Amino acid sequence: MSEKKTANDYITRFRPELMGLAVLWVLWFHSALSPAIFPWGPVSSGFSFLKTIGYGGVDIFVFMSGFGIGRSLSCNSTSQFAKNRLKKILPIWLSYLAMFVFMVTCFFHIFPTMTEILGNITFTGFWLDMNNQGNWYVYMIVLFYLFSPILYSLIKDSRSKFRMCLILMGIALLVSFAFFGQYKLIAFSRLPLYIFGMYLSMDKQKKSVGPGRILVCLMALLTGTAALYVFYTFYHSLLWTYGLWWYPFILITPALTILLSVLFEKIQMKIGTLLWCLRKMGEASLEIILVSDFFFAYVYPSRALFFVPKKLRNWLIVILAVVIAMIFHKVLEACKKALGSLSLKKKK
Repeated sequence: MSEKKTANDYITRFRPELMGLAVLWVLWFHSALSPAIFPWGPVSSGFSFLKTIGYGGVDIFVFMSGFGIGRSLSCNSTSQFAKNRLKKILPIWLSYLAMFVFMVTCFFHIFPTMTEILGNITFTGFWLDMNNQGNWYVYMIVLFYLFSPILYSLIKDSRSKFRMCLILMGIALLVSFAFFGQYKLIAFSRLPLYIFGMYLSMDKQKKSVGPGRILVCLMALLTGTAALYVFYTFYHSLLWTYGLWWYPFILITPALTILLSVLFEKIQMKIGTLLWCLRKMGEASLEIILVSDFFFAYVYPSRALFFVPKKLRNWLIVILAVVIAMIFHKVLEACKKALGSLSLKKKK
């Protein structure tokens, strides 16, 4: 008899693969690749809608981040948690910023001011509406990290963790309403999902994912997707202003990640190579997001590539962004290992 697993178990097992799938979805969303894969109308329309909502990959990142941060806080003090986060994100962020400033200055004749560079370094530029800033996702997730120890303590120390989670999600939702009509809503509308991911990481109710829970996940997924489709079809002009792009993913994302994890578990022997590729992309997901963002914003519109046929150029940009990001990731990992070896030698 196969071992019964909880939602926590499934997500823990396939977290990198889910993040790899999420980054592919985000890449597709930002790219100029055509969604018309199949000629049959309804199927083509379905893929077109799937590409249109590809920003949902960010919601998967946010949910997975909340889940990972909850696990980290469960086995580290607040100070160690902060050190671990800085060690993880600063090398990637600062290395990317150095390359970003060099590239935009030398090749695109854009000259960030010292204030804008400091805004990048201190993770404040996005919140202060500065120009020439890195990807907004990094600013959002760093801000969420600052809230995390408090959120974690409130949920962990509560008699009913689920009830406290819902209360905090409700408060986060109300806070996000204050940003209607502002670009910052793109970040704050994701905070409820981050909180739920954190709660799920500490959920000790060992209830396995059986048919009943799968049915609940399917209902949540269908309800959220239906709401998103209605908003997209009938209230398109209000999507950005009132967060209708993002709020349905509070229902969609947890259900989708659990269902995908269960599916991966069932068929992993048949798609082992695919899962390995997704895992490698998931491990380098932040680098891929940053590098692809630069390619889509600066390289793709550049006339330097206009000699390449458009369809080939669309694929070329995506492939180059992923390859360079993977190399970037490998170099950073090698540098970390080298520095770690040096520090061990000094201690000896």
